[in-house]
Amino acid sequence: MDKLTPEQQAELKKLGSERIMAKLVKAGYDEEAVCTFDRQTLLETLAEYMLRPAEAKVSEAELRGRELEMRERELRLREAEIQAQKQQREVELQAQKQQRDDEIKLRMAELDVQKKQHEAELEAQKKQREDEIKLKMAELEAQRWQRETEMELRKAELRANEQ
Repeated sequence: MDKLTPEQQAELKKLGSERIMAKLVKAGYDEEAVCTFDRQTLLETLAEYMLRPAEAKVSEAELRGRELEMRERELRLREAEIQAQKQQREVELQAQKQQRDDEIKLRMAELDVQKKQHEAELEAQKKQREDEIKLKMAELEAQRWQRETEMELRKAELRANEQ
């Protein structure tokens, strides 16, 4: 930096760090490396670049080529991000579908349990009715038997009275 003219030094010191970084990247320096430099390193690196002979400086065509290369990298990165987002959406949709399927299976199982409970209740009611019918039939049979017995007793009494 000491080799620059006082005007150039003053002009450099007026530049903000972001502006210096942009100039260095445009000059062909690696952007990631430039971002790690402190202010003093940025100033010294730009001063060294300014002191290089014109032949050593990167040509406009090379700069455009590097710029195009950076844009291509950005596009590839953006495509990769879009692909990752797409895959993430697919995973989320698959998870949602699986959740819906699980909910449907759970609901079906609940309905199956309800159906079986209802069938068991109907079977219990049917069994109860059958038992009630058997009991009623047993009562009726007992009454019929009692009547027959009473009739036989009367017949026997009548016969005994007739004799």
